[in-house]
Amino acid sequence: MSKDGKMLYNLLLEYASGGTLANLKKRSGGYGLPESDVKRYARSILKGINYINSHDYVHCDSKPDDVLLVPSGDGDFVPKIGDFGLAKKVQKTKKRKLDCSIAGTAFNMAPETLIDNIQEFPSDIWALRCFLFETLKSDVGLAWRRSIINDV
Repeated sequence: MSKDGKMLYNLLLEYASGGTLANLKKRSGGYGLPESDVKRYARSILKGINYINSHDYVHCDSKPDDVLLVPSGDGDFVPKIGDFGLAKKVQKTKKRKLDCSIAGTAFNMAPETLIDNIQEFPSDIWALRCFLFETLKSDVGLAWRRSIINDV
């Protein structure tokens, strides 16, 4: 309790000294990460997405900037999913409920999100697929990406 009687909340968060997956790619010179590293990170990220989805939530904005890298002790990093600011509880009904408050990174959005405003478990997998591709590839000549986003 504060001095004026209001409830105070404190957050104790793990420090991700490795930065983010996006930072790691930048440190590689923008040429993309080795496939073996991306596969290893993908396994851990999929476990995290599975955990989130098993509790009936969808992240809604997965991207390399939201994957924090925590040292594992053997010189490598363990990826951890962060930034749940846009996460949503999935409605468990047979009839899909359209959500008019769609938000997130347009380039990583699933087709059903862009077309029908639906964000469900497969939407997180689609976003993962997009950002794993982004992590693997080189940033050379990305003008096409900006034009796609502007068209959307």
